[in-house]
Amino acid sequence: MFDKSGGKKFIHLLYAPTNFCNMGCQYCYLGDGTNEVTNTSNAVNTLRQAIDAFLEQGVTPFNLSFHGGEPTAVPKELLEELLFFSHDYYRRQGEKIKAAGFALNPVHIKTNLYNFDSLFDVFKRYEVSISASVDLPLRLHEKYRTDKKGSSTLNRIKNNLKLLAGYPHHKKISCVVTQEHFQSMDELIDDIKHIHYDIGLDMTKFNVMFSFDSLKNREKYTDDIVGAKMLNQGQKVEFYNALKKEFMGTDLEYGFMTNWFKEFTPEFCCSAVNCGDKFFLLQSNGDVYSCP
Repeated sequence: MFDKSGGKKFIHLLYAPTNFCNMGCQYCYLGDGTNEVTNTSNAVNTLRQAIDAFLEQGVTPFNLSFHGGEPTAVPKELLEELLFFSHDYYRRQGEKIKAAGFALNPVHIKTNLYNFDSLFDVFKRYEVSISASVDLPLRLHEKYRTDKKGSSTLNRIKNNLKLLAGYPHHKKISCVVTQEHFQSMDELIDDIKHIHYDIGLDMTKFNVMFSFDSLKNREKYTDDIVGAKMLNQGQKVEFYNALKKEFMGTDLEYGFMTNWFKEFTPEFCCSAVNCGDKFFLLQSNGDVYSCP
């Protein structure tokens, strides 16, 4: 496990309180896995018991993040309970975490923004860090990031992007890049500028995520969706160079040089060496996986 201070062990704990997602993204690697309506009645106790078990073994979660599924798809009251527990956990363990050399980060949520407007005040109260998944160009959000019935979520998400721009705590967006996004580079670049300059959401914190093909996705979408396929290595380099050419020398250069491709550095689980020593995923049923 991640050892940063005198043999003590620290981990980044990701918690999925539900596998259900209220959207039906066509490139989702979980396939039908997000259709499952999880029994969330024990969600808080599961998190509490897991953390207690880690602490009893001398393992301290230094960072708490909520993932899914879609964590904001749980009842609002339950989400508030989870945030209250997490906020209190940081209060109790904060000095130990800081003494070990870690930043005391706010509770973090990875969300599709679908319910952001109804949860804005809750997130603000607990100073939650928000990472929102949005398709760029926005035209493709309408195509690939629909609700479960295949209806557009674009207008709702655009309104919530404007709300996110005014959110007073840490926030950022990420975009999954598939073949069709790659083929729409000019529009993607235009929408990065649109969100940064017109909507007012700081795009220096933007993250790029490349899609990857999965068995569960192929099982769900038996008709081949060519536009949702993953890029090859050459295309990824071409994508990187296109953004470099466009944004170096602009006020978004800092974002390109630091955050936009941060997923591919050791700080992120998918690129970390021996990442199972640091990242652990807790499911709502109590299962724990290293290196999610």
